[in-house]
Amino acid sequence: MSSENTKSLEQCLPDGQLVNRAWLKERGFNRPRVDYALRAGKLVALTQGIYRRPGPALKWEHVVFSLNEMGYPVHVGGRSALELQGLAHYLPLGGTQRIDLYSSVKIPA
Repeated sequence: MSSENTKSLEQCLPDGQLVNRAWLKERGFNRPRVDYALRAGKLVALTQGIYRRPGPALKWEHVVFSLNEMGYPVHVGGRSALELQGLAHYLPLGGTQRIDLYSSVKIPA
């Protein structure tokens, strides 16, 4: 693979964004090119069919943005939305934050 292919991957895939093979294929990354990027460490598989470039820690904001970019219309709602607006009645205990996502279509697990 030439550095041109690696450079184009870096140009079209922002840090933190999750993508699937369909998203990559739409941008000219066929199966051999994706497999090469995985072997070369330019892509990391998070689960079957979901990839990202190695980089900063994954945040929930990356997941929401990525789902929307892949064509899944999702939004944060319910108690999570109220907490993000500073309207929560109680402060969460512990280090785990729960984010409720809503969509009119089935989103991938």
